[in-house]
Amino acid sequence: MDFDKVILARPCDWTIWFKTLSVEAHKLGVWDYIDPAGEMFLLRPDVPLLPKQLQRMPSIAEDGVEAVELYNRALHHFTNVTLPLYTMRLDRYIEDAASLDKMEQFFDQTVSKLAYGEMCARAGTLRGKIATLQGQLMPTRQTEVNDAYWALEEHLSKEIVDDDDWSIKWSRDLRAALLRCESLQAMDDDHIFRVGRDVHSIFFRDGAPRKFPSACDPDKGWKRVYPGEPTVDSIVFADEEAPPEQLETEPASE
Repeated sequence: MDFDKVILARPCDWTIWFKTLSVEAHKLGVWDYIDPAGEMFLLRPDVPLLPKQLQRMPSIAEDGVEAVELYNRALHHFTNVTLPLYTMRLDRYIEDAASLDKMEQFFDQTVSKLAYGEMCARAGTLRGKIATLQGQLMPTRQTEVNDAYWALEEHLSKEIVDDDDWSIKWSRDLRAALLRCESLQAMDDDHIFRVGRDVHSIFFRDGAPRKFPSACDPDKGWKRVYPGEPTVDSIVFADEEAPPEQLETEPASE
C-alpha cells in the first residue's frame, strides 16, 4: 500500500482518509471486521473434535458388521469433509488475519499520532479507533460542500504560470475539484456550478483563454466537446484524447 499520499492530521482530511481506508479494506476482504458500524469479528475456527463414533474402533467379532460400517462412514466423512473444511477455514482465517495486520499498518502510518494518538490509544481495537475518529471528525454534509467550494475557489485563484506542464497539472487538478463538487451535488450557484449545465462558464467568466493560453489551446490544453451539454467527462485535458464521435464540429463559415 502507498500510504504517503493519505495522512489524517486534520478534520478536513477525514473524508479522503476514510474513503481510502474503506477501499483498501474492501480490496483485502476485511472491511466487515473494521467497519465502525459493524459487529463482525475475525475468530479463529475451532479444531474439530473427534466424533463419538470414532473414539473406539469396533470389530466385527465384538460389535457386528453394522457397527463397523457406521465407523467407516463416520471416518470417511471426518477425513474427507470435516477436516478439509476446517483447513479451508483456517487458511482463510490466516489470510484475513494477515490482511488485518496490513490495515493496522495503514492506520498506524496514516493517522497523526500527534493529533490523534491519545484519542486512539483509549479505543483498543482497530474498529474502536476508527469509530472514535469518526465520531470526532466526520464532517456534516454542509461542511463537505463548503470544503469543496473553497477548494475549487482556491484552485481558480492560483497564480498563473505560463508553462505547458503547469497548465496540464492545473487542468488535472481542476477536473478533480469539479468531480469532487459533482459527487456532493454542490454545483448550484455562480461559483459551485452544476456540471452538465454550464461547466465551461467559469473559464469564460474568468477569462481563462487569456489567463491560461496553454491550458486552453486546442492542441495543448482542455477542449469543450459535444454532443449534448458539456460535463466533466466531456472536457478533454492536455494528456487525453477525446473519442472521435464526441469532438465538437465547428460549423462551416458562411
